[in-house]
Amino acid sequence: MLLRFVVENLFCFAGETLFSMVATKDDAHSNHKVKTGRVDALRISALYGANAHGKTRLIRAMALAKRFITEGFKPGQSIPVKPFLLDSHCRQKPSRFEFTFMVQDVEYAYGFVCDTKRFHEEWLFSRPNKREVMLFRRDTNAEGVSEFDIGRTLARGRIEDSSFLGFLIKGVRANELFLTHAVVNNFTGLMPVFHWFQKSLIILETNNFSVNLPRLVDGNQDLRNFIGKFLKIADTGIVEITTKNEKTKFDDLADEVRRQIQKFIGSKAKERGQGMHIVINEETDLPIEDMLVEKITLLAQHNTAEGDVVHFPLEDESAGTNRLLELLPLLYNRSGSENVYIIDELDRTLHPSLSRLFIDTFLNLSPDNKNQLIFTTHESNLLDLDLLRRDEIWFVEKDTDGKSHLYPLSSMKIRPDVNIKRGYLHGRFGAIPFIGNTTALGWNRKEETHEIGKDFQDE
Repeated sequence: MLLRFVVENLFCFAGETLFSMVATKDDAHSNHKVKTGRVDALRISALYGANAHGKTRLIRAMALAKRFITEGFKPGQSIPVKPFLLDSHCRQKPSRFEFTFMVQDVEYAYGFVCDTKRFHEEWLFSRPNKREVMLFRRDTNAEGVSEFDIGRTLARGRIEDSSFLGFLIKGVRANELFLTHAVVNNFTGLMPVFHWFQKSLIILETNNFSVNLPRLVDGNQDLRNFIGKFLKIADTGIVEITTKNEKTKFDDLADEVRRQIQKFIGSKAKERGQGMHIVINEETDLPIEDMLVEKITLLAQHNTAEGDVVHFPLEDESAGTNRLLELLPLLYNRSGSENVYIIDELDRTLHPSLSRLFIDTFLNLSPDNKNQLIFTTHESNLLDLDLLRRDEIWFVEKDTDGKSHLYPLSSMKIRPDVNIKRGYLHGRFGAIPFIGNTTALGWNRKEETHEIGKDFQDE
């Protein structure tokens, strides 16, 4: 579970910016909290703010750090960080990232400092009990040479692991995280931390939302029933979700599908958008044009007034229905895992009632569910203390110097009976756009209308 994220000197965040999922002492909605070691962690958090004030940038900062860790860099490759550019001092300084999270009841704090050329610092601490333990610290000088301080916990493992650890330290590059380097080279001591970033931290940005629903639904009747039931409650007109499996030659697929498959031909599983999944058997000597492909298509079942069944492909369904289908697997999770779902614009194309239904459902899953949901939104109808706690509502606001600041509703002194939605829309909590006078655009609506009418008459 995510406890805290800190970012500094990146994008619009100049100073140290803290986002926390640690619960305050507020006793409201106790079912929203999960006991994790020393603190209670929250299961949900909503981020509000005006356009261009930093909500998406905060999500992107997390995604960027995850990519650095899970994908790494080639020798000589630049590290794509962008410091705060509206301050000459910040332009010359590196960027900082730090995560505090729980893995198998152990608290970890992992972070790094970097510019486009090297990772200046990197550190990992654990707290298996009340006492914090250093696993490693790293400092890299301007020549790209790293010095390490390895904690006894990491060094006193198996003899072969200790020897291998020394070998890995000598081989890490200046533009490479040691965590990544160690795990890629099969050092087991750091794998739980790496796997948390790779598998448990699931960041769904607006431009890379990828849920392989056809593959998930195919053969999973329980998931299919769950989705169908939710879509009925949501009044979408869909009574059931089904799949159609067919095999066809690669050359008979649509041109765009073929182009996409050829682009990703290195993988056996080919995802094709929201409504289709394609698997190619590459263990054959046949040219790609003659390969048989398995196509799994997702269909929405509707009933006519006469009782007949009609199936629609997903492209014939509304944008809101397709958005729900992207999100619903996050609610279904039955694996007992502790995933952190971070979603930019959760409510995109959804009716306010559906956004609330989704959040209500997430919060009322089984009591032992430890998944977390963090999302950005403009939906003011969710600003309701009957739905969310005060420490679950965050605001992002940009000041006159272009610097973004992040703060929770719980940091403000407000009465318990305050209408949060009304207060937010009236600017009481900040983080809303202040619209200027449109006459500054130099457009006189009455005169412009007259001129347009005159042009039509002349014709």
